[in-house]
Amino acid sequence: MHEHVSSGGILSPFPQGSDNNSISSVAPQRAREALTVISEPDTIPGGDIVIFMGDAGITLEQPPVQLAPEKVVKTFEEVKAEWLQPAEVRQNLSALHIINTELWLRELSDKYGTPITFGTVPRNEWEHLFENYDALWYLGMRPESKASKEHQLKYAYQHAEGMDDYQPERDLRGSPYASPDLFNLNTDLVPGGWPELEEVAELHHERGRKFILDFVPNHVANDHPMVKQRPGLFVQGSAEQYARRPDDYNAIIGDDGEEHYIAKGWDSNKDTVRWADTAQWNFGEPEVQEYLISVLKDVYSHGVDGVRCDMAMLPLYETFVERTWGPNSPGGDHLTDQQKDYLRDHPFWKRAIHELQLNAQEDGRTFEFIAEAYWDLGSLLDSGFQWIYEKGFYDHLRGVMQRKESPHKLNELVRYFVTNPAAHGHHVHFSENHDEDPAAKVFKPEQMEPSHEGARTAAIITAFFPRSTWLLNQGQEEGRLIKRHMQHRRMPDEAANQNSMSTYERINRYHRSRLFQEGEWDIPVLWDSNPYVVAKQVKVYEEQDAEDNAEKKVNLGAIIVSNTGWHFSSGRIPEIDKDTEVEVVDLNTGEVIQNIDTERTYGLFFELPPQGNQLIMFRRKPESNIDIIEAA
Repeated sequence: MHEHVSSGGILSPFPQGSDNNSISSVAPQRAREALTVISEPDTIPGGDIVIFMGDAGITLEQPPVQLAPEKVVKTFEEVKAEWLQPAEVRQNLSALHIINTELWLRELSDKYGTPITFGTVPRNEWEHLFENYDALWYLGMRPESKASKEHQLKYAYQHAEGMDDYQPERDLRGSPYASPDLFNLNTDLVPGGWPELEEVAELHHERGRKFILDFVPNHVANDHPMVKQRPGLFVQGSAEQYARRPDDYNAIIGDDGEEHYIAKGWDSNKDTVRWADTAQWNFGEPEVQEYLISVLKDVYSHGVDGVRCDMAMLPLYETFVERTWGPNSPGGDHLTDQQKDYLRDHPFWKRAIHELQLNAQEDGRTFEFIAEAYWDLGSLLDSGFQWIYEKGFYDHLRGVMQRKESPHKLNELVRYFVTNPAAHGHHVHFSENHDEDPAAKVFKPEQMEPSHEGARTAAIITAFFPRSTWLLNQGQEEGRLIKRHMQHRRMPDEAANQNSMSTYERINRYHRSRLFQEGEWDIPVLWDSNPYVVAKQVKVYEEQDAEDNAEKKVNLGAIIVSNTGWHFSSGRIPEIDKDTEVEVVDLNTGEVIQNIDTERTYGLFFELPPQGNQLIMFRRKPESNIDIIEAA
């Protein structure tokens, strides 16, 4: 068909200048099919002009608009609401909460005015925990050591802070990390024993939460029955070594009638510290390894989802032989060549983790190994640990906020944990745990009074890392200033800080959101900022066809900026220009910041007060159909 433009500007299949009789020379069907195109149907209102021939002559018809299905453009508020909803599936172990079980149950008993045990905790208390955390780690579930309590009473003055009407005999207990029994539970807390615990574990599983217990591999209480029954399973000193360093050993008379000098457990980084209420296992003895693996299998058999392993680096060959009990030990060599060779050829953790993971695979379960560790982290990962304490980051963050270290190293570490895939899926970040002092006393210059502002900044920085575990201590969210010692049998008397609780509620809400659980992480580009500003970025993108090679479009982005300094800090974010929709939230107060930079000549300007934290959410202003039409 030859198309021509008539004087009226309408495309026609007929030659210009032809008369009416010319139409009769065109087949009617062909005339009906004549279609003229002014523009693509999806780019202009009014559709195509169609020419029809009928008995009455020529008629021109304009069919209804034939726009392609219009893409629904959600408002900025709608997009935020969608992505700030809680994620249905969270990253594995993204938030882990420490619970000192005895303190918690006593607090609940006071709250409800009736004795509460593990199996009678009200359902609403569980729901509160399940809402915020993916896993709960219960500390101190084993029977109490009488010998350990006697030892704690010698130092009762160390635990008196905040304890009104302090009565050490009543208010202190033996250390949960010096247990006389690794196969049973503390029946004061769990009167029904393992069946009661299994019911609670199943409650966790119904809500998709993990149930974690402590595992202390390095030592037991010195009143554990095996210390006297099988003293050869423990590290021992000679009479000469005992005479030189008597504080390193407990002298006992074994069931064999002989005197034995049983080594106390200790942290080989701190030569002056011995755990006087403990007896040190000898990992060079095959029976010790078999016994401890049987303990792990027993824990697994009761529906527990994993173990937090106390001082996990101590059983490693590099630590146990080369640093602690071999020739480099302060007291001299305590091991035979045969014991050294056995541990080198049979590394405990590789054996234990392999056997437990094999059991879990056969049962269609998972079993988590979480390492409390402060060195030899690579060896622990090689041994099969899924999660490891990130104490190095904690130390750097503390040093910067105490004005003792440069912030440059801290920012390098943040970049590593955000952008390096090798750092994802292994690290446990924290700003407080049951061993450290409360964060408000730590994250501040030494001469300053306790700072809830510093504690909040440290919490925000440690909470938001991709594929990592955020560890929170009991009492941390309430901004407690008095340390909850493991030896406390009741909570110190201290009111919660409401501002701190509100901040943690916000952090938890964002942390468990789809945006931060499902988004892609990076370090944003900042201009004109100082190194005390720590920034991280997460983005989610619009869906597009697999064949679409166009650049991905950001559906919603968020940048968290934190000021680790004790002075005002500012900067610019060049990605956020005047064609970007923005909302800035003060994470410390929850307020939406008004009068933000609207010009954005060099990007969005932000300013942070000392220890200020802001969440900056943004997206490019969406294109509309009218924009497209006008462009065409």
